[in-house]
Order: sequence, then structure tokens, then C-alpha cells
Amino acid sequence: MKHSTFGRLQTPKGEFSEEKMAPWRRDYDKKLLKMIADQKPMEADIIKSHYSQGNSVFKGRVDEFEKENSKLSDPKPGEYKLAKKKCTDARQLTESLGMYFVMPIIHENTAGSIVREGHVFKVLAPDGFGVVEGHYECGANAVAHAFHNDTFKGDKNEHVVRIANSIPPAVAAPDNPSVRDRRNAIHQAAMARFTLEDAKMHQPIYPAFVTWENGVDYQWLKGMPVSELPSLMENDVRQMYDYALAEGRNFGPQYSTITMIYDPYRLGRFNDPRIIMDALMNEFFCVTFDFRRLGNGHPRPLSRTGMGSLIYANFHDGMGHVKGVGGSDGTHIVGVMDKDEKIIERAVSELLSDPQIRELTLNGARILPIKYDPETRLVTFL
Repeated sequence: MKHSTFGRLQTPKGEFSEEKMAPWRRDYDKKLLKMIADQKPMEADIIKSHYSQGNSVFKGRVDEFEKENSKLSDPKPGEYKLAKKKCTDARQLTESLGMYFVMPIIHENTAGSIVREGHVFKVLAPDGFGVVEGHYECGANAVAHAFHNDTFKGDKNEHVVRIANSIPPAVAAPDNPSVRDRRNAIHQAAMARFTLEDAKMHQPIYPAFVTWENGVDYQWLKGMPVSELPSLMENDVRQMYDYALAEGRNFGPQYSTITMIYDPYRLGRFNDPRIIMDALMNEFFCVTFDFRRLGNGHPRPLSRTGMGSLIYANFHDGMGHVKGVGGSDGTHIVGVMDKDEKIIERAVSELLSDPQIRELTLNGARILPIKYDPETRLVTFL
């Protein structure tokens, strides 16, 4: 395996190997996979074509599983066995489709894996457990580090500042990301436990950490569930990591073909767009929102922490910071996924109320409305 120097460490870079690719991905256009590996900006027409094919692959795999077993139900609040709070980082894809076959999973993604009200943990089954999952080289922690040290030089957008303030100075203090990123995962897990205590709930919450400092590793920072699940989760991450490297992926820097916003509670059992569209690590920047707020007159229909994640990736400082969708040559493409076209329309309208988003998406031309039907498991680019 080749390595490229990134900071003080050797960040992995894969070499294309069809033999080592995920078996179900070998029919994809190899030129397009190379574009992703080379971290090229991807235009809307290519995105629509490629991820329509990816969705078809996903549906076929689900159909095959259900034919051999039985149809999987869509979980309700109180039935999820695993709830995860994760960062939006495109490299932090830590569940495969196979894990969704094993048990009902729910997640929320916010920059820095920050926990404020802890909604995701309040839908756990009585025998379920929660994970606050941090990751190495977290951009939100780097911003908080600079912000609290008064060295942050970017636009102090109110949404970005809200995320920085959700990571306390003592947590963000270390210069070494290997230390501060783990410290933040432990802190946010403590915040999650407080929210459950306030709700008179007692499911355990564990801080965990995914890193690619010297190859991938999934680490439990303070205890772990007493079951076979930790090993399943660790092995799952390593397998997906190997599949990403087999397609030539590089883990430094972060890259995304599209930034996807969605409400995981509205997408049925398979509630992650990366699963629904068969993406791998370092490919999708996913930001979760509570889309119920779009229809109930909430004064902030799109949350500030969610908007902070989206803006930092695609639009902050007039360009955004995640390669592919951000930077000087970024596409600024945003996908809005939901099962209801009216909700999608409202979300798009809210995004366009921000002048910077309106300008960089060319008055919405680079916002892609995507309808997902949890029953048929098919996506439609509207």
C-alpha cells in the first residue's frame, strides 16, 4: 500500500485493485471510480447517473437478503438497538448494509459529533445502547481549538460558532488532534448520558473513535458493550476501509461528491443515504436535520448545528472547506433527500433564504432534490 505524507503521520492511500473491490461494485464505471479516488469535483449529471445505479445495486442486495430470509420492518421509536451520534466527516462511514440487516440502527450526524439535546438516544430500545463516535482529524475540533485560542481567521458565521462553542475550551485545548479528538468523543458521550438521565432512561452510552492515523482502527475509549457487537462493528469498519482502499481512495484530505441533508427518522430501516446509494468512505458528506420542523412553524426550520455543518463544508469563507463540494474549484452541490416532495421543497426554500447558499448554488441549480421511497427502496432525482 502506498502512503502519502499528511502532517506528522502517514495517511493511507490505496491502489486500485479490482480483485480486492467489494464484489457488488465491480460493474461500476472504472473511470468514474478513479474520479472519486482522485477527488475530482463531480457535476450533477454524473452524480445522478452514478447514484441511480448505486441505488439499484443497494435495492438488489436488500431484495436478495429478504428473499432468503424475511422482509425487514421499519423500526419505530423505542425499537432501535443501536443509536449513534457521529460527525459529518465523509471518511466516517462506519456501518455497512450488512449491519442494517443484523439490527435496527439510527444515527445523527453533526460536525464534531456534538450532543446538545440527545434526541437520537431517546429512541433506543430498553436493551439498546448508544455510541458517540469521534474520529481523527476532526475539522470541528480544529475550528474549536483555533476559536478558543483566538486564532480562528475565518468568517465567524453564527452557525459555525455554535458548533465551536459546543466543544469546551478544555476539550479542544490540545494541539495534537490525536488527543483532542478522543477527548471530545469522551466529553460528548458524557453529555449524552446526562440527556438520558434527564429523560429517566438508563441505556449505556459509550465513547468510540475511528482513526486512520496509521491504518484504520476502531477504538472503544471508555468501556464497551458486553456482547458480540463490538467485534462485529470493528470488523465491519475494517472491511469497508479495505474496500475503499481497493478503489484507490485517499484518506487525507476529506472529500465528498455531494453534501446530503436528510432526516434519518423519515427514511425507514436503511436510513443513511450512503447505504441507500452504495457509497464508500470519503465520498458523501452527510448532515442530519429534524425535517418535522419544516412543517410545524418552528422559528428555525433547519437547525443551527446542522446549518453550521453544511455551511462549513460547502460555503464557508465564500467557498467551503470539504474537497469536491468546497474549495476554489468545488461544485457546492447539495442533495436534499426525503420521502415527501413537499418537505423537500420546503427544505430547498429554507436553504435558498441564505444569500451565500443562493449565490454559490446558482439560485438553487446545484441543489438536487432526491425522493426516496422506503417501501420500494428506490430513489428519484426530481
